[in-house]
Amino acid sequence: MPVVSLREIVDRAFRERYGVPAINIVNDLTLEAVLAGAVEARSPVIVQTSVKTVLMYGQKHDLNNYLLERPDAPVHTLTDIIDFNNAHASVALKYGQAIFLAADQLDTSPGSVDTLRYQADRALDLALTRGGLDAVFNGPDGLKGTDDDFDAILFPQNRGAAAPAKAGYPSIVVPGGYVPPVAPVVNPAPFGVTFSGRAFSEPTLLGLAYNYEQATRHRRPPASAPPLPTDHVDRH
Repeated sequence: MPVVSLREIVDRAFRERYGVPAINIVNDLTLEAVLAGAVEARSPVIVQTSVKTVLMYGQKHDLNNYLLERPDAPVHTLTDIIDFNNAHASVALKYGQAIFLAADQLDTSPGSVDTLRYQADRALDLALTRGGLDAVFNGPDGLKGTDDDFDAILFPQNRGAAAPAKAGYPSIVVPGGYVPPVAPVVNPAPFGVTFSGRAFSEPTLLGLAYNYEQATRHRRPPASAPPLPTDHVDRH
């Protein structure tokens, strides 16, 4: 499968009036399956990958700074949290703590090798996500503020929300209906749709999401949960 630019993919999709799936890859098996399916279907696909250093570095750096401002907290660092989890493994380690352990290996002090790598990875994240998303929002002519601009990108569930999050762009998720159950699940599962927009486009996204909900009426209480008093709001 040839690798082409996002610009080429979007331009051709616009000319020929078809949609392009955007897939967030979380492991090598998923990547192989997506590419194999795209080849078989002779379909273009946008593959979104993650720069993992940013997540892990930010987790340790920001969590430690948060705890530093709370001297009365029972733990004061990410290392303390890891030790606490190990001491209470029967209840705290049901899902492990691999990300914590990996993040704690990073040196988050100013000027360290890990800090410099984080800064480079973060800059790359911003360039890739903002550049790619802006190319879509700007429309076929590539110019912001012209008639062919797009107000939002629509994703199934939240599968495309990672790129806007990295870019600092807003997203909103609303009910998109229900999908049939797959064993061992017996009830239909709720399915959401995500609207993502440019920076500071929250008013537009809220309007789109509201109009979508009013047009589709997909929101309904799940059969497996009782209603709450707060489920109903009276307007005065």
